[in-house]
Amino acid sequence: MKQMFIRAVTLMTAALIVLAAAVPSAGIAADSAADETVLAYKDIPVDDFEVSELSPDTDTCLDYVRWWYSEWEDCRYIFLPSTADRSSLMVNYIADEEISLSGVTLVSGEMTSLLGEADEFDITVGDTDCGKLRIMQSQLGCIYISTDHMGLDRLDRNRALTETGMIVALNAEGGTEYSGRFEKLSAHGNSSWDYSKKKSPIT
Repeated sequence: MKQMFIRAVTLMTAALIVLAAAVPSAGIAADSAADETVLAYKDIPVDDFEVSELSPDTDTCLDYVRWWYSEWEDCRYIFLPSTADRSSLMVNYIADEEISLSGVTLVSGEMTSLLGEADEFDITVGDTDCGKLRIMQSQLGCIYISTDHMGLDRLDRNRALTETGMIVALNAEGGTEYSGRFEKLSAHGNSSWDYSKKKSPIT
């Protein structure tokens, strides 16, 4: 009888140890699953979306931006400089079907006032929900850069490379601070190289 009691206590202790070990693991697994963000709108049927005529009073062909996808918010942004007139912007895009913003169809290659009517839009391509587009406009000056070769992504991947190209720098009022060529755009940083923001000196 004594041996049966000891065996029962031993089995119960073992069961409690297993249960105690399993509960935190299940909690950690649940937390990990909750932390995994589902990016529902990362891949949408749009190959390119560009907004131009951002500095209409400046003689330049560099005044355009492409929309930017934020993985943190699973949405897209257009960042406009202070010189942009949101009631008169050119939109060009490449998509499987026509793009609509909050139910209003955008015609690629035409001027539109739509981007001045709200700061956030629902994107649809045909009947496909493609998430949100948010418009943000700075009150500061801006710099437009056009590289001669493969763009800034190339520099971000290899800090040994350099790039040349054209640059236009405008102040907040739209006045031209500099317009011309640059001879060297390079990546910079050692310990900071793996940060999301990279320093790129221009000479």
